[in-house]
Amino acid sequence: MAAFFTAVVRSPGTGIILVTEMTASFTLLLPMLSACFDARVMRSDRGYWCLPEVDLGLPFSDGMTAAVTARLPADAAHDAMITGRRYTAEEALALGIVTDTSDEARLLDLAIDLAAPIAGKDRNVIGEHKRLLFGEAARRCGFEARTAA
Repeated sequence: MAAFFTAVVRSPGTGIILVTEMTASFTLLLPMLSACFDARVMRSDRGYWCLPEVDLGLPFSDGMTAAVTARLPADAAHDAMITGRRYTAEEALALGIVTDTSDEARLLDLAIDLAAPIAGKDRNVIGEHKRLLFGEAARRCGFEARTAA
């Protein structure tokens, strides 16, 4: 566990992957990783979303907290981090944890539909906008924000 905490201090992504390897479980990886995405789509017919660190006795690092709170509504992030509650797709959608829900048959089409509006945009401009929006969270996660050339 010492290796986990050492890694998390420097990079939450590395720490999350280490814990995934140590526990042979994706329970920690997917919710934390999904919190960083522009859109989060969850299957409506199975699964749950949760941040179980509180139940595992693993405190969030500054970077992990920044990653979660940069994209999720404050009340949802607070509840998820403090309680470790498991949210169904319907509950996660209502709280703004996920962008949309779908059954398995439509999941890929929905993800493509959500990505389509930015697919043709200038990646450099999108990157700069994301730096302006989330640069502080990225810095807290150990990444240096690059400025546009």
